[in-house]
Parts: sequence; structure tokens; C-alpha cells
Amino acid sequence: MKSLKEIIEDPNVSQSVVTDGLRVLDEEIAKRSGIGGMAIKAAYKVVKNVQGGRTLEKAVRVLMPEFIEKLDPYYARFQEEGKSKSWEEYLRPHYASLANELLAVTDLKVQGTDNRAVRGAYDKLRPKASKEVIASLPALTRMMEKYI
Repeated sequence: MKSLKEIIEDPNVSQSVVTDGLRVLDEEIAKRSGIGGMAIKAAYKVVKNVQGGRTLEKAVRVLMPEFIEKLDPYYARFQEEGKSKSWEEYLRPHYASLANELLAVTDLKVQGTDNRAVRGAYDKLRPKASKEVIASLPALTRMMEKYI
């Protein structure tokens, strides 16, 4: 049985995961509404426009291994339980703790960046980030299902 890391980081799969992940991110940001949604969209636009979008793809590539590391124990348990549920259904009860684990990764990365635009956008959104990550996890897990 392959680990999630082995599946996602396979050279034949990883570029597709990045491409699909960026598409899901675009779709999830587009769904946001209200004042909070406007702030998220504005910050996302800033990050997306840094270096012609290359910064966002680079961020996904940099974060993906550590995100997969956080997801891998959940995947191992999912495999052990015989996959009686979809990946999304399995993870649903764990969304809050998983969001916190993923945000711990991004917090450390943003602390280490020299890019003030990225850091400023992140700092503005961080107080409500857990709620936003939880809201996006169903789409992300559905996207991952085609690879696992």
C-alpha cells in the first residue's frame, strides 16, 4: 500500500496535483462573498499577481510536501479502515484539526518569507483562516480522490 506522499509526489502525478490544486484554489476563492470574501479576493489577487502568478504556483509546490505530511497519517488510517467511505467523508470529522495542522505549516512559511506583499496579505487574513480552510477542505479532498 502506497503512502499519500508516494502517490502525490510521484513525478507522473505531482504536476497534475499542483495544476488541479491551483484550479480548486481559484474556484474556492471565487465562491467567497461579503466583506470577508472581498478581503480574501483582494489578498488573493495580490498574491496571484506577484511575479505573474509564479509565486502562487511556487507556494503550492513548497507547501505541498508538508501538507501531504500532515495528511498522510489520516490517509493511512483511511486505508486501514477499508475505505468504506470516500476520502472526503472520512476526513470531514477531522476538518478542524486538519485545518489547524495545515495552517501551522503556512504560518511557519510566511514567517520566513521576505516578500512583504505575501506576508501582509497573509497577516490580514490569518485571523479567519481556519474557517476558510475548513470551508475549502471538501473541494480539496474531492480533487485528491482522483489520485488516491
